[in-house]
Amino acid sequence: PWTPLPADEMPFNFRSVGMTLRDILNGVAAGSIVGREEVDGVATIRIDGDVTSDDMLVLIPDADPGHPITLSVWLDEADHVLRQMRLDGKLFDDDGAGTSRLLSISVNVPVDIQLPDVASGQ
Repeated sequence: PWTPLPADEMPFNFRSVGMTLRDILNGVAAGSIVGREEVDGVATIRIDGDVTSDDMLVLIPDADPGHPITLSVWLDEADHVLRQMRLDGKLFDDDGAGTSRLLSISVNVPVDIQLPDVASGQ
């Protein structure tokens, strides 16, 4: 069942996600433009670079430190809005070899959110 969690118990830091992503991108080592690609019909610039799971702690507080990660971001060529992000590598000690996470971002698109029933006793 659905159980509401306090913000400090969330597995993902939603409180200041814009600032958090900016901080992560500022910490990218060996970042370089690797090409131009289309993401959901939008022309983007792809940038790859290296971070560690430690760098991701501001966004994913439960990440385990010490794992190298290749970060790929796709920025809208026209307005530089983040359209997609991929993390290749372990965030957690028990992640398998070759773990990859892909986050696709749509801007100004209507979203229909259906709230689940709250767990009993709330």
